[in-house]
Amino acid sequence: HALKDCQLMLMPRLLSVDLRDYNPVTDSALPWLDHTRITALLACPKWGMVRYMEGKTTEAKRSLPLEAGHALHQCFAFHRLHHLFHQQSRPDIAVKHAATVYGADQAPQMIKLLEDKNLNAAVLECLYATGYYNDPNDAKRTLENMEVSLLHYVANHDLSLNPIYFTDEFVGIEVPIRFTMDFAFRIGNSEVQTVSYLYCGRADGVSYDGQGLIIEENKTSTSLAGDWSTQWHTSHQPTGYCVGIGVMLKQHINKANIIGLQIKLPRNVLDGYKPVPIERHQRQFNEWIKWVWSAVLINETHKADPVNAPMHTQYCYRYFHPCPMWMMCSSEQELHDDFYKEMVVDQWNPLESD
Repeated sequence: HALKDCQLMLMPRLLSVDLRDYNPVTDSALPWLDHTRITALLACPKWGMVRYMEGKTTEAKRSLPLEAGHALHQCFAFHRLHHLFHQQSRPDIAVKHAATVYGADQAPQMIKLLEDKNLNAAVLECLYATGYYNDPNDAKRTLENMEVSLLHYVANHDLSLNPIYFTDEFVGIEVPIRFTMDFAFRIGNSEVQTVSYLYCGRADGVSYDGQGLIIEENKTSTSLAGDWSTQWHTSHQPTGYCVGIGVMLKQHINKANIIGLQIKLPRNVLDGYKPVPIERHQRQFNEWIKWVWSAVLINETHKADPVNAPMHTQYCYRYFHPCPMWMMCSSEQELHDDFYKEMVVDQWNPLESD
């Protein structure tokens, strides 16, 4: 079902939400949302609809923050697999899951590296195997700086404190999150309607302590200074991951550990690694549902004409860079339409991976 002619004076009223396991047979055609898509839709509906829901961009170019983050995340996964192999004494599970994490092409090399008891040497080889290379325009996200930061991370992130959670069917390393949300709503006095969406993501790790399961989320940044840690006490991203893993394992999960790593390391290297333990309460889970619902309303309202969704100009210049769509959005109608027609599709789909 879809929302019927959303009326400005009669906003849909959310009645209930049913969370259930993703069924690839019945749910694969449903629209999907993740933290990035929702954040973009709520920041600027026009940007969110065109760039993320349609997947269109002005040009497909290299993104150093994403590339460096992806390369390091492969190393964080290797660190967890290495711990599972050696410290938790389950090489069988580590080797089998490495094939899932790295794929058929890269897995043989990673499995061989897992056998090396020298973690520092092995994790650096993992970094080199990602294929990451320096960009002359970025002096911080260099391979050399990433090497130093990675070794600092391995030396400080003690996995024995919170071991990797695993069962016969689940391994808490690079866990794809996919579950279905069925929203029941009413517009005015009309009959109850339903609309279904998938929520997607990926948990970097799932560990445990004496009180239960913990979601682990790695974050890389060029600065962890100031109040960097504060944002994670309210961020919806770990909240959604707690929900997703909880749906998957049929358990209530309300704790997460955000693990920050700075590239390059600051002068005081101790400030370059910041674990932020957080806890979620029922009110925050309710806020997360309302946050997702807000994005559903935007997509349902504008999916028939994405490029004419409202433009929110407070985000036209973020993180010291202009929005890639600024020329289109500042043009007269004919040129605006030409820009839109010439856009290319460049989009990752979590339903087509793993």
